[in-house]
Amino acid sequence: AVFVIAGLVLSCGGPPPVTFFDAGGVHGDIVISAEATGIERFAAEELRTYLSRMSDKVIEVSDEGKSDKDIHIYVGETAAAGQAGIPSSEPDPLCEGYAVGRVRDGLVICGFSDLGSLYGVYAFLEEHGVRWYAPGPLGEVVPEESELVLGNVRSEEKPDYTYRWIGSNEWSRRNRCNVNLPMEDRTIGVKIWRAFHSFGDLLHPRDYIEDHPEYFSLVRGRRRQAPPDPRPGDISVHGTQFCTSSPEVVRTVAVSMGKILDTDPQIKVITLGPNDGHGYCDGIRCTALDEKDVPGDQSHSRRLLLFFNAASQIIGQTHPDRIVKFGAYHIYTRPPDDPNLKARDNMMIMIAHYEDYANSHAIGDPESERNARFRSLLD
Repeated sequence: AVFVIAGLVLSCGGPPPVTFFDAGGVHGDIVISAEATGIERFAAEELRTYLSRMSDKVIEVSDEGKSDKDIHIYVGETAAAGQAGIPSSEPDPLCEGYAVGRVRDGLVICGFSDLGSLYGVYAFLEEHGVRWYAPGPLGEVVPEESELVLGNVRSEEKPDYTYRWIGSNEWSRRNRCNVNLPMEDRTIGVKIWRAFHSFGDLLHPRDYIEDHPEYFSLVRGRRRQAPPDPRPGDISVHGTQFCTSSPEVVRTVAVSMGKILDTDPQIKVITLGPNDGHGYCDGIRCTALDEKDVPGDQSHSRRLLLFFNAASQIIGQTHPDRIVKFGAYHIYTRPPDDPNLKARDNMMIMIAHYEDYANSHAIGDPESERNARFRSLLD
């Protein structure tokens, strides 16, 4: 089969198609700058690996200016990309978009950032039939091709979502997710600390229950402490929550968050979320913060957003370049009715689509009344 690259924007005219490989052999190579970043070199290696598998031929990677081939696929920031104006604007380390365009002697795949170049490589491979349906070899499709023709194309893509997180593995990276991604011996993309339930990592009963039982939720007149965990010497945090109305708890949690951020400056987003299970405080100070006569998925929203805001205000002062991610889930999914209570500017929300909604239907399914309620949260 013969495949010519497709794109969102195809230009008329321009260089004629060129053949990268066919039955007669390999006529091109992959070219990177001699100053290529580690991610750009990795992108070129990923492209080399899959084109070699598709063609059952040896594909080489060369530094720009040192190739003995006539046809090239340029990856990342190269002189060829700069001369062709690909992409159309200046590099932006915060943008993970990419551009693909023909040049006289081949094709340019260049991102607005080096991670964008890697995503551009994966998009190019998908255009040629490669698929990563699921993690591992069973979920991977690599078609056998006798010929690769580089047609005339010029396209640019930019992601709609700043954070794209479905797992943190090779499959995630190849499907252009961008959180905690593995690349050889390091992590790339956006580094986020914890996925959702993080209270226990920030203020663990093991460390505070004896000296400060008042830090933990009051449930039916008793301070909550979960039963012993099977791990010797540890205490499970399942069903153990904070007394979130306590200013001292706010300060202690914020200090703990600050220490985590200081220990790893690569963390861009830190998660603040209740432990799994129930065990929320029913003391007078906490329940006084709740809104009355609201749906079940809103019953604890106000108290928790007040807590999230208070801790995030401190983080905004000590670490102004970081983001606090908080969860909306179960009895704190729907936002409070209070029009004056909004999340702070240094916060982002992760809304959980759980069993109260329709997990067997697409979120956008117009036939699902339960998912219509969930969609209303996104408006």
